[in-house]
Amino acid sequence: MRKVLGIGAAVLCSLVVLFTGCSSPSSPSAPAAGFNWYETPVQLPASIGGTYGTEGKYVYFGVWPQDVVPEAEVEGLALDENAATTIERGYLKYVKGSDGNYYVKHESKWYKVMPIKWRVADPEYRDASGSSQGKLLVAENILTANVPYYESTSNHRNGTYANNYMHSQIRAYLNGINYNAASESDEGKWLDKGFLQTAFTSDAIGKTITTKVDNSEDSTTNYDTTNGTIPKSTTYACDPTDDKIFLLSEYEVTKYSKSTEAYRSTGTRNSRIRVTTDFAKANNAYQSTTNDYGGYWWLRSPYYGYSYNVRCVDYDGDASRSSDVSRTQGGFVPALSIKLQ
Repeated sequence: MRKVLGIGAAVLCSLVVLFTGCSSPSSPSAPAAGFNWYETPVQLPASIGGTYGTEGKYVYFGVWPQDVVPEAEVEGLALDENAATTIERGYLKYVKGSDGNYYVKHESKWYKVMPIKWRVADPEYRDASGSSQGKLLVAENILTANVPYYESTSNHRNGTYANNYMHSQIRAYLNGINYNAASESDEGKWLDKGFLQTAFTSDAIGKTITTKVDNSEDSTTNYDTTNGTIPKSTTYACDPTDDKIFLLSEYEVTKYSKSTEAYRSTGTRNSRIRVTTDFAKANNAYQSTTNDYGGYWWLRSPYYGYSYNVRCVDYDGDASRSSDVSRTQGGFVPALSIKLQ
């Protein structure tokens, strides 16, 4: 498993290449002195690579539970969910350990809260309106799963198709907004407590841009047409959405791949491969057992052939695959845009 490298906050703060330095947590949602919530993106040294190799640029921004804590180490951390230092943010509870780090309990195991590593996929990103959105960041790992694109293969309650991104549960989860669920009991389950509100402090959220996300039929096909094209999803495309957090489209995931990688390219060095974190695997994310391969992860683009299928990137980097909207093994590789000095 690719792990987020442990680099001291003091070292990271001194790395001023494209980004500003670290900021100390000061908002009510991050009161813990000494713990770095990565409220400001911090660029990693050029020697540290990722899915795109060392020619890519990578940053830490926000935090998320990732590595499982070995059982032998749990007792020594003195983790107490009822302690005054415990923070409830979004839908998770951050519990402070005796080592000063924070942890999240899922079922019977504990997971270390770590900075989220992102690749700068586009330093001059423009959204569906054509406006400059600063930099496009795409997560380096599959961070979680167990939330389907939509919980039913039937059409939405409001009459749209099950693979409509605007009304999908996955979009509601990412942004912490309401959605037209198939079941009334699910209405509002992610409102103000989605991925956005859980991974970022209020100060960090303020640094992200509300992006006009392109969901047109042009976004549902591949970028590089050298080796053919994926048919556009004309029937199931939807209007643009205004989001802080979003999934890549079929067009974007192939545009931001290496130039040598066609949309059906596979292989252990494929830049689209995303490995699942321990926390993601505990949340039902698929992970290949083959060395140097990853899990499969959702795109926002609907499949052209069926109203209940959506595009995804497979464990081997193949970007031409699709999956049933109700499956919960599909991983989340979030993206966001942000203006930085």
